[in-house]
Amino acid sequence: MTVQRTLFWRPATILSTLITLASPVPANLAQSSQSGVRVLRLPYRGAMERDGSVGYSAGMFASQTLFHVAALMGTDYDGCIYIMDPSTRDQCVLRRFDRHGSSREHWGPIQALTGKGVAVTKDDYVWVAIETDQPEAIRGLPIVVYRKGQRQPSLDWRIRGPREVETVSGGRIGSRDRVTPWAIVDLESGGNEVSLRFLRLVNDSAQLLIVRATGSGKIKDVQLGTPSPFRKEKYLSPDGRVWTIESDFDRETFKWSKVWIHEVETRIEHVLIDRRMRNEPWPERLRITDSFVPQVARDVAGQIYLFFARRDSQPHLRRFVVGGKVYDDFDAPPMEGERALVVLDSIHRVISHVGWTSNTFEIQDRWVKPLPDGSGFYRIQFHEKEAVVYFHALPK
Repeated sequence: MTVQRTLFWRPATILSTLITLASPVPANLAQSSQSGVRVLRLPYRGAMERDGSVGYSAGMFASQTLFHVAALMGTDYDGCIYIMDPSTRDQCVLRRFDRHGSSREHWGPIQALTGKGVAVTKDDYVWVAIETDQPEAIRGLPIVVYRKGQRQPSLDWRIRGPREVETVSGGRIGSRDRVTPWAIVDLESGGNEVSLRFLRLVNDSAQLLIVRATGSGKIKDVQLGTPSPFRKEKYLSPDGRVWTIESDFDRETFKWSKVWIHEVETRIEHVLIDRRMRNEPWPERLRITDSFVPQVARDVAGQIYLFFARRDSQPHLRRFVVGGKVYDDFDAPPMEGERALVVLDSIHRVISHVGWTSNTFEIQDRWVKPLPDGSGFYRIQFHEKEAVVYFHALPK
């Protein structure tokens, strides 16, 4: 049976992924983080009859039309690792591990195919974005909120979204309009607040919904607009500052040369990449020819993460072994494309990078998760018999 990995190859966003450039830096300041230190090993297992809450394992199995794989969801201010682990075709368990790879707690089962990300506030609220194969069944927004030390949800926006959001977005649109439910694009935490972005199509036109809330769910701001392929609005960094990330991406040629970021409050602009001046910013470390506009993340130390992706000449066939069963190109879909990472310090010098690597189940926005405090980042890699999470320290 050939199984389409619809779960992971749906378009993650209409918005473009964005990035920045750094000036050259002496070689002794830049380090390669290709390997990292192994902190968590998750041997593969198939679907489970129970909720999958016990044991250090990760689900990898095929259902009728989907291929289910664990996802690296995020980190928090304590350095913890969050893994969304599929237990059945429509249920997952969210697990929290500490920085040493020890299991601390879990939540679920959660009715979902997979997770789209986690945002954890300093006051220990865990915001979980989910993806389901029946989005029309979610009457509100695909978000459920837990709190550390508590098993039951603190909030469940799947049942009904906040009143403030319904007021701005007009609630559910009538059946005369062609409308898709809200899908989560991404989410971030900054101190005791979270920022979330959602997309939906109404009569073939895209709508962007940006929601700012406290960890406990009090709505701070709601904005409804039109997404742009050139900018990412209201990016919330872990220190609570709000940014806009922009590029000169040309939708006709799919070319780009410049990426910049500015703080919304100050409007001070920081050019991160300008390939009009230097087409290859870091030729000795990473060549970015033919790459898409990268995604951007930032930590409290002002370090900037640039996530690159590009097409590959041909799909790569990988082999995975789960409980004696071999998944190869007949069962698991071939992996297309490559990914890479560049990390800049606060004055935009390269301090770390991970070179071009063929995709497996780690796609551009789910294979590296920075720690908010700026000490480093976690990276997940799917090997033949297990998924491994590595820690990459950054220079102090």
